[in-house]
Parts: sequence; C-alpha cells; structure tokens
Amino acid sequence: GFLLTVNDGSLLPLHSSIIKCISAIESHALASKPSLVPAIFSTYLQLCQLVHTWPQGAHQCAVKGMFPEKYILLGERALINISRLYEKTHSFPCLLDSLLLLDIVDAIKTPLVMKYKCIKQTSWKIGVEVLLSILTASIFDIKDKDRLAEVWRKVTKTLDEFLFSSVK
Repeated sequence: GFLLTVNDGSLLPLHSSIIKCISAIESHALASKPSLVPAIFSTYLQLCQLVHTWPQGAHQCAVKGMFPEKYILLGERALINISRLYEKTHSFPCLLDSLLLLDIVDAIKTPLVMKYKCIKQTSWKIGVEVLLSILTASIFDIKDKDRLAEVWRKVTKTLDEFLFSSVK
C-alpha cells in the first residue's frame, strides 16, 4: 500500500531524528509506561499538521525540493506512525476513555478534503489508509455508542467531504 512510500531516507536528518526520539519514547511506553501513550499521540497529531501547514518562512527556502516538501514528508511519517501505534494501543484503557479517534479523524480530514490540491498526492492517499486502519482497529472496541456519536458524525462528514469535495 501507500504506507510504504515514505521512508526515513527521504526525511531531513533533523526530521528523522525527531521520529527516532519519539519512537524510543514509544517503545518505553509500550514496554512499561502506557500512561505516556496519549502524549505520544498528541505529538504525532501536531506533526501531522505539517502535511498542509508549514512553519513561517518555509516557502522562502532557496534550496529546490527542501520546503515545504520535506515538512510534508515529516507530516506523512507522523500520520503513518499514528496508524501503526493506534493498531497496537487502541484497546488500552487510557485510550478507550478518551476521544483520540476524534482527534485522529480531525488530523486526516484536511488532506482528505484537499485531495488533488495536496502538494504531494501521497498525503491524501496515506490519509485514506490511516482512516481505514483506525476504523478497522477500533470497530470492535465500541461498547458505548452514544459516547462516540461525535466521532461517527465527524467520520461521516469527513467521508462526505472527501468523496464529494468542493475543492477542485
């Protein structure tokens, strides 16, 4: 699938180091400190915004291919890592009690709605794969349908805007 299109070799060394640091914390959290997992998701969710929003001055870089493309690659890597981590942790009590699913859907909504307007076409394709992955992983964890009503409204709206986009 498209999740294999982004590799660490295409990231800037600083961006690769950021992902490696978060991965080290993630390994520690999964092994012995699951209470860190929500903060890891929060970090990845912030990095996901780089798929469509870049730091000030990113467009002014004179090196062709450096910006905003490299920021987009970091944002895509964060999206992929969210999907992978969610598949491992979706049944953790600290995540079941939160509305993390809503935050993830919010994070992938923009690339899905932008679709063909994304600078890198892999962004919305990765967004689709992440959405399918998180929904597949969490569908059997749903015990209280009323508590997740907002999540399903957001998923429905996101899919509607993705499939019948007003962005041309």
